Amino acid sequence: MRSVPKQQWPPSKATIVSLNPSVLLLRLAEGENISFVGCALVRVISGKVNIYGYELRPSLDFVPVYAPLWSKAISVSAVGKASSSPMLHDDEGRLAAAIAAMQMKDQRSASSISIVLIKPMVSSAVEERVINSTMSKKAREEDPQSSSDDNDSEHDSTSQMETEGTKREFISELALPGFYPVDPQSTSTLQEPATYVDLAESVLRPSVRGYKLNRPISVVVTGAKNTGKSSLCRYLMNRILSEHSQVAFLECDIGQTEFTPPGIISLHIVDRNSLPLGPPISHQLPPMKACYLGDVSPNSDPQMYIEAIQACFDTYINFRNAHGINLPIVINTCGWVKGLGLDLILSIIRYCRPQTVVQLQGASEKKKMGPLDPKLLVEPPNKPSSGPIVRIIESVSSDESDVVTVVIGAADLRSQSLVTHLSPSLLSSLSSPASSASSA
Repeated sequence: MRSVPKQQWPPSKATIVSLNPSVLLLRLAEGENISFVGCALVRVISGKVNIYGYELRPSLDFVPVYAPLWSKAISVSAVGKASSSPMLHDDEGRLAAAIAAMQMKDQRSASSISIVLIKPMVSSAVEERVINSTMSKKAREEDPQSSSDDNDSEHDSTSQMETEGTKREFISELALPGFYPVDPQSTSTLQEPATYVDLAESVLRPSVRGYKLNRPISVVVTGAKNTGKSSLCRYLMNRILSEHSQVAFLECDIGQTEFTPPGIISLHIVDRNSLPLGPPISHQLPPMKACYLGDVSPNSDPQMYIEAIQACFDTYINFRNAHGINLPIVINTCGWVKGLGLDLILSIIRYCRPQTVVQLQGASEKKKMGPLDPKLLVEPPNKPSSGPIVRIIESVSSDESDVVTVVIGAADLRSQSLVTHLSPSLLSSLSSPASSASSA
């Protein structure tokens, strides 16, 4: 089981190094992490890091990571030792020289350090407008060029970033447009509790639990509203994609959809080019199969709801069989867990026949669902043996608490997904540093 990473705050100058106004270098010892808010491009040069379940290894490519100011911060955690030499492009000689020079000044062993390159995903003009609208008045009046003392201990210059109801402190001299390191003790951060890590390991290593190796990984996530189902699904997909090239995702929660606008049952094939490293607006994805229900609750037409799910799952089976692959699948369910809602969840489990069923239990009675009887999870009922393993996990955070301001609610998130889905250029424009300059 992976140990919980630690973060020094403020970070030392050996941990975060500013190479130039648009490039940062993170140098993290195994077990250390940095939390940040913003939208940044991340690339591992040496070692191995974890970002919400996905393990990044040395690569020549960048991965986009999103943590908008109204959402929880996200962490970059070192989880592996460095390789013999950094992975660099042929034309990155100056970067190689800078890394070597920094290592000579660092008393830590080079083999224990993961090196991560950070670049802004947005142009400074776009980000300046965002930050100026959310930063506290005091921070805006501070000199952005202020610097810390000329020693190698810690950075002293800090600023405050403020959203509605949330104030965050970051190191202004180390902030790139889109990358703002924050103190994890004073801000809400996406968590990877031991129960999530253990669940992912049991899912990825099914033979340990007595499953047949030729059966694909399959997980159904259940729980009442605001118990963290969407966050757990993202974590499981990221964790699976660390070891598999693809994972299927079946969205049955039409009120809080992950890859499409609301009101749609959808099947997606997610790969490493569409990692869910951020809220839904950051990774809208065309479905392989979709059925539009036109409502945010299955209550209006339960029969159509079940038929749509069965059609999408059949598409998954046909795709898997046609390509002869053991394609893992994660299935998210709605938060209606009483009465007819519970019957619908049982119908989904019986039809999809997953290896594992996860029950997320909230802290309050309203957010708890009764333990699922394994005998009711197979068709026909009471059939012995082949039923799924039921894992009951205490919710550590709610989907709603992924949003740390009081002005962004479920309806706002649905509107964001719809606008982003219909206007993908809005999101893609943020990834191009030249976009705002050309539109100015």
